[in-house]
Amino acid sequence: MIMHTVLNALSNALDGVSPYGVILLMFVFTALLEFFIGSGTAKAFLIVPLMAILCDLTGLTRQSIVITFCFADGFTNMLYPTSGLMILAIGMVGVSYRKWLKWTAPLFLIEAVISVFFMLLSVAIGYK
Repeated sequence: MIMHTVLNALSNALDGVSPYGVILLMFVFTALLEFFIGSGTAKAFLIVPLMAILCDLTGLTRQSIVITFCFADGFTNMLYPTSGLMILAIGMVGVSYRKWLKWTAPLFLIEAVISVFFMLLSVAIGYK
């Protein structure tokens, strides 16, 4: 019954928030969770069932939630230092994490804007 309690609390907290706001909050939540859970499969196993039911409660389509999850997961795979593959790759070429972040920050900003655009578009057209 824990899942029901969590969903009820989330549903009540998001009551009155537009679907556009909900999808952006889900993007931020997934991106933050990526810092602690590096595996996309493990993260999907943990939060997609909650997000799927929550999208039904908030009027979003499940496909929009999948897009949001994929964008957040892909966005953070090469951003966070908890990504083993990214740290291994920059370590092999002798680049510090700080230098990597400084050099790629404009690219991550562009990617974030494009991701948000397509997530909001998926809500606007009712993507199925």
